[in-house]
Amino acid sequence: MFFTPFASGHKKTESELATVLSDRGHSEQALDEPFVHAVEPTFDAQHVGAEPVPVRVIHKPETHQPEPPAIAVTHTMQTTIPATASTLATTVITKFAESEMVAALRDEGVPQRHIDIAQRREALTRESLTTIMSSAEYGFLTPEGVARVNARLAKLAYYPPSSAGQVAGADIKEFLTAHGFALNQFEGILPVQVKDSHLVIGITESMDRNRATLLFPGVSHEYVVASQRTLQTIWRRNFADSAADAMALYHELVQARVEDDNAQTLLRRFVLSVMRHACYMGASDIGFTPSASESGGDVRLKVDGQGEIFTFLPKTVWDKVISHLVTQTGSQDKITKGPVDRRFEWLPGDHDEFREITSRYAFRIELLPRSESQPRHVTVVMRILDQQADTAELDQLEFDAETLRYLTQVTNLRTGLMLVVGPTGSGKTTTLYALLNTMDPVTRWLESIENPIEYQRGLWMQMQTMQATGDDSDGAASAEARSAGLLLKGMLRAAPDVILFGEIRKGDIAFELLDAANTGHLAFTTMHVNEAVMVFSRFKGFGVDMPTLGSLLRGVLAQRLVRTLCTHCAQPDERITTLDALSNLDYIDAMRARPMRPVGCPNCNGSGFRGRRMVYELLQISPAVRDLIEQDAPPSRIVAAGIKSDNTLYANSLKLVAKGLTTIEDARALSSFVTV
Repeated sequence: MFFTPFASGHKKTESELATVLSDRGHSEQALDEPFVHAVEPTFDAQHVGAEPVPVRVIHKPETHQPEPPAIAVTHTMQTTIPATASTLATTVITKFAESEMVAALRDEGVPQRHIDIAQRREALTRESLTTIMSSAEYGFLTPEGVARVNARLAKLAYYPPSSAGQVAGADIKEFLTAHGFALNQFEGILPVQVKDSHLVIGITESMDRNRATLLFPGVSHEYVVASQRTLQTIWRRNFADSAADAMALYHELVQARVEDDNAQTLLRRFVLSVMRHACYMGASDIGFTPSASESGGDVRLKVDGQGEIFTFLPKTVWDKVISHLVTQTGSQDKITKGPVDRRFEWLPGDHDEFREITSRYAFRIELLPRSESQPRHVTVVMRILDQQADTAELDQLEFDAETLRYLTQVTNLRTGLMLVVGPTGSGKTTTLYALLNTMDPVTRWLESIENPIEYQRGLWMQMQTMQATGDDSDGAASAEARSAGLLLKGMLRAAPDVILFGEIRKGDIAFELLDAANTGHLAFTTMHVNEAVMVFSRFKGFGVDMPTLGSLLRGVLAQRLVRTLCTHCAQPDERITTLDALSNLDYIDAMRARPMRPVGCPNCNGSGFRGRRMVYELLQISPAVRDLIEQDAPPSRIVAAGIKSDNTLYANSLKLVAKGLTTIEDARALSSFVTV
């Protein structure tokens, strides 16, 4: 007797089958049944929870009876099983597929009605269930939900994305080198930890175990299940040598002659390699800054909110790079008249070598000439927009229980306006998407207007504002504003239940959103202010009536991102100034506080920090707060009534200091007062 999956051709012996049946709660005597078959599920990064592998079932003949032909059993469970088959056949198929996979989906919070919807589409299209449930399709299951389902079915531990920021890449490289291994490319399988002289290997699905054994033969290891994105992040941050790749192209560019046929192609490849390196490092911005002496310029990155210099470009290379960026954006004539805002456009040839960024990222370029007399002295800033980023789940953002409860209640409302505020790059969009992802996209119609659409969701009706054309003398900002206003007016006629609008920048948008909130819609948006209470001065500047705002506003969440200390090298912070800052506070137990300070090690490139996390404050709109807003009360009175003293931005940052997660310097940077 053997069992052969159609796809892989792997055969199962009776001893292997006995193990499968034992794992499923059946005795070895089940092998003596006249007709037996087993089904193992396959879950991979693209088809997690999809279906059991189709297997060829070989009938176990009874005495003196010829062996019947093989029966193909597919994931639909609709094959007719011979009457002579035991009930075990049906039980194993149905129970495994239904109770294991469906129960896992239910545990992930996927309602049965959503499972039913996905199964109906599956019957029509033959797609896998989790492809249908993925973010780009119905959005019923998050990528991390996929990983958790994988882990449950593989009976392995789940590796969350929060762990990726503290991977000891230097230790892993040292271990691999000592055992004669090198990570030259991303295989979808990755060591994430060295533990007691063996490797902990991250995989995305159970079947990766065989590949892991081939990749790391002779090395003792254990497995954890992670999402593909988490493993990619670990690879890019710790093992990919994108900086060396970029500099190799730089040296080729230096040697190239202008008349060479491939000179322009080489220049383009170098620029794209710098952009790829920035993406791999998790940078939010790339800056091309000319030197004052006109000797060249620096390529700068902003990683985790901190600037760093990637490389200096001498004048011969610098002039080529800047000329290429100006020409590529069609800004040759406009750059002499002032700043130019453009979208970086991909060329057909870019996709061959740089598909990992062309298929995922967008780049917005700001070109800033120094003066009219120095039109070629241009600073270029590129904003990196990850358009396929898997948004965080709400419980991963680590809100306290009361804040989380309040935000969840807001998502259950039918009307009103909710604001998330903070400076550029503070994670506002991530928070908004995490909130809206808790809503049922089937029963509630979600529509958004964004620039750009940062995270694509299949059941959402998402619209992107139009960009400036080459003849638009007002530039991208004005074109975007006009487009946003028109789209918003049109959206209100498209029967949305929930509206997401990217950002309030002008008064006409503020009035349109308030009108939407007052006519049966729940609206979410952002605003660039530092603290929650400062939204009121902005609205007053727009000419908004405060009683109207007070009656429609449902909450204001202000947030920032602070650097987190590297867990591999941080040391206790015993400075008197730090200890004094944590003393005499009702919300911090000074005796249990364990503040830490940065040191620096190979795992954090000597910076002492790895990653960032959010701090926040929530202005809750109670009847008392609403009265104060309607009365146009001073901000200090509104804060006192709506934000508890232990839940301000500064207070929450001090809590992180007490836990040893960030530094007192990073916390003080969020204070509204100068501390001496």
